[in-house]
Amino acid sequence: GTWSDKASKEAKKYMHQVNLVAPKPQTFTSIPDRVNWKLTDGADYLYYCANETVHGVEFHETPLCPDDVTLVSDMSSNFLSRQIDVSKVA
Repeated sequence: GTWSDKASKEAKKYMHQVNLVAPKPQTFTSIPDRVNWKLTDGADYLYYCANETVHGVEFHETPLCPDDVTLVSDMSSNFLSRQIDVSKVA
């Protein structure tokens, strides 16, 4: 979504390589199906924004992440909205 797009642009200032798990759509109206995500082998972390407030798209479950990859979640807009198992994220 909008916030993940901004985060990837910011990460490019500091990281050697930033990969998107799905192509950037024209509009952010849904979450790409997890089976179509293209994860990068050896990635340092997987970042996702749990709630895209601009268009109202929200992850209702924490995405699965390979065991050897750190999962980073931006929950700044919804972390007090419901019970969240934070043991799954760094």
